Amino acid sequence: MTERNSPEYLRQGLDEGRFVAAHTLNDRFELDLVERALNDAGIPHAIRLAGDSEFALIFEDGQGFGTVLVRVEDAERVGRVLAEIRQSDAEAAETVRQMFEGDVDA
Repeated sequence: MTERNSPEYLRQGLDEGRFVAAHTLNDRFELDLVERALNDAGIPHAIRLAGDSEFALIFEDGQGFGTVLVRVEDAERVGRVLAEIRQSDAEAAETVRQMFEGDVDA
């Protein structure tokens, strides 16, 4: 029996359509943010870093930092969680822009 968190188990689940790649991560910061949000939402997931396979660092620009794998039945929920993260990130960026906008005119 293949261990549930092994690369073979994940690969088999992807091949059989039980798991989907829900998101490609850009960096370590995004990994932490997404992982925390999925844990808080109680959504089971696995994160496969690009460096987990041979030659991965060579192709990291094309593959991203890593991939978030989830059960097919959780994919829609994950999409909503990721949309909330993007929205809060956009709001934070706008707040920072507004904070420093006054300094530019001074």
